[in-house]
Amino acid sequence: MTQESDEEITRPPNVLSHAEKVENLLDILTKSQVDDGQRTKQQESATGGPQATKNPQPDREVRDLLTDLNALLPDASPLRLLQHRAEAFFKHGTRMASFVFTELEKVAMEGVYELDDQQRVQIELSTTELKLESEYIEDYPWTSCKLAATLVMILAAPKEAMHDAIKSQSRSLGGMPKLQDIRKTPSASFIKEFRSARDAARGKEQSTTVMQVTLTDVCIFELEEQGQAEQYFEFSHVFVVGVGPEGVIVWQAWGKHGYRLDEYLGRNGARIRDWKEAEQFADDFEKLILGMGKWTARRNKLYKKLFEVDINQICGPEGPERPTTPKYEAWVRIHVLKNVKCEDVGKLHWV
Repeated sequence: MTQESDEEITRPPNVLSHAEKVENLLDILTKSQVDDGQRTKQQESATGGPQATKNPQPDREVRDLLTDLNALLPDASPLRLLQHRAEAFFKHGTRMASFVFTELEKVAMEGVYELDDQQRVQIELSTTELKLESEYIEDYPWTSCKLAATLVMILAAPKEAMHDAIKSQSRSLGGMPKLQDIRKTPSASFIKEFRSARDAARGKEQSTTVMQVTLTDVCIFELEEQGQAEQYFEFSHVFVVGVGPEGVIVWQAWGKHGYRLDEYLGRNGARIRDWKEAEQFADDFEKLILGMGKWTARRNKLYKKLFEVDINQICGPEGPERPTTPKYEAWVRIHVLKNVKCEDVGKLHWV
């Protein structure tokens, strides 16, 4: 995706833009969380224990949030449970979603947590400070396709794999490719992964697969070498696809000229698609990434059908953005979670 919060998906490390702070949000948060953890340990050492809180009891707003986050969905499949958990995350708005994500990300990043008697990861919200929405919005722009994908992948991953869900979209953790990585690594095949997941879902296994798909605009790296990257708008995007016996779900967000994840959920974007619709999505994506040349009307039509955004309108003469990169070349990488189970999606307990 080519929005302020998501240019890090492809933009080379030494190309700075107006959106650099947001593009590196996971990297910035990684450092701040490590620093916070060090300060907390120093405070505990000096006082003999954790810092006391003036209000150890959660207020009603947080209590209602805890109820929804921990709500059970009896007899749900892994895919339906993941759908339910993602929706519950935004039930109380983006402010509360950001409040929750600060703690979820910290646990996933550090890999340090306590388990309750049901072996669920306990995440403390009751004594966590709830800030104003304006204090969250810069670090947690829910228009970010990268942030949206990271959330869904953390929710889907088994507890021991939560860190990888963060790493795959973080440069400082070594998860982001460089131009040399792209050139020496073949583009991943989404349609191949999709069909493998479909067969596992519809066969004897009846298993669920969740995959994060990153579409990269390769041309931006070449433009950087010429010192011209800032003049162009890239088409990069990242989204998550869940495939289970009952069908397929796509989760995504798309920047300031597109939509937030909660808006996408609110218009039933993350519905369960039947196999015909899902196959069409996979086929259209395959058509989009094939070949090289220019950004054409045909590619724009496929992109809009897949991701609900009109690049030509955004980058046209009357649009708010720069022109698209002059050469079209797509590269894909995929992070796959196989055989996702209900206990993986239900691994969190909010307290």
